Amino acid sequence: VTVLLFATAFLSGFGFKVPDQVLFVGRFHPVLLHLPIGLLVGLLFVEITNGLLSSADLRPAAWTLLWLTCVSAVLTALLGAFLAMSGDYNEDTLFWHRWLGTSVAIVTVWMLAFRLHARSRKAKKTPFIYYALLVVAVGLIGPAGHNGGSLTHGKGYLLRYMPDSIRGMIGLAPA
Repeated sequence: VTVLLFATAFLSGFGFKVPDQVLFVGRFHPVLLHLPIGLLVGLLFVEITNGLLSSADLRPAAWTLLWLTCVSAVLTALLGAFLAMSGDYNEDTLFWHRWLGTSVAIVTVWMLAFRLHARSRKAKKTPFIYYALLVVAVGLIGPAGHNGGSLTHGKGYLLRYMPDSIRGMIGLAPA
């Protein structure tokens, strides 16, 4: 799956002429993309809760969320690659959105792989790498989403109405 995601993302950057059916399916990327984001954040909260509350056994919920996150992230990345093939987007912003979004999908695949491997060995504890990848995946959705929003709404969309007081605190010029 990692190779498929990487190859699709890589090839979507070359401007190949693709059938209209591919572009049509790609148009569903914005419809699907919020699902893996919500599932991934939900998975993080379930794992934190499971770690903090020894009385709560949320492992079944974590497994369900992990599978749903992985499947939806892979589908979202593939549809995004199809959508990118239209050539209708700013190439610099698209480059970062493509690779950050694909990275989220690849990381979720590896999260599932490590968790399945631990389960097959009947390990009593989830491997640390799973939790590290979960934090990485959640961290990647912010910049991936920001670039996606810039593609859809234009550069500066998120900061357009930011108050000058906050702009000054983060080193931006007044609006």
